[in-house]
Amino acid sequence: MAYLDNIAVFVRVVELGNLSAAGRDMRISPAVASNRIKELEKHLGVRLFNRTTRQLMPTEHGTVFYTGAKQVLDAITEAEAAVAALSGQPRGTIKVTAPLGLGRRLIASGIPDFHDKYPDIEVRLRLSDHNVDIMKEGIDVAFRLGIIEDSSLRMRGIMECERVLVGARHHQQAALRGRAVHPRSAAESDPGNDAADAGAVRCRLSAQEAAGSEGAPAARLHGRSLPAADQGHTCR
Repeated sequence: MAYLDNIAVFVRVVELGNLSAAGRDMRISPAVASNRIKELEKHLGVRLFNRTTRQLMPTEHGTVFYTGAKQVLDAITEAEAAVAALSGQPRGTIKVTAPLGLGRRLIASGIPDFHDKYPDIEVRLRLSDHNVDIMKEGIDVAFRLGIIEDSSLRMRGIMECERVLVGARHHQQAALRGRAVHPRSAAESDPGNDAADAGAVRCRLSAQEAAGSEGAPAARLHGRSLPAADQGHTCR
């Protein structure tokens, strides 16, 4: 199995372009990934990569070996799937990505129940508020918030999750009165309010990032536009 593990690391390094990304994908350190590549090169007696400061490019030998190695790994995956089909028990690995807040509150909480039902399936959950390249990272299922751009990928709406504007309570009160103020002046004018006392104002706000856009009212009020799931609200 060690040789197959080395091959699997090699394939992911070719596909992702560097050891760090391949290591994260396979849940090993860059040092371990590097050692496995060295073991493979020693076994084959050739250099598989031309190394630069930022990227690893496969050599001619590496390109030829990648083609065969990918076929081997795909064949193993298909063989395991065929065995699983005969046994009636699904098995394998599912790579899932989701925004941080949504993933923590709604996705991660359901993984234990999923694992109880399908114990032979490993779920690799990656939570990030950045757009993950689904094809490059080999993601099987991706959860997204907001309007999705046209894509050849299959998409399905599963719930509605409104956005809320969050900020210190005295900022909210100023906003409702139509006055945008600096936090310091707000605190001085109303010392009874605690700047750390945060709440949520429901509103219609279009923003591309979780932190809001620069010209949006949220920025002027030192608040943030976030999915309701980030604030503990239930999505429908």
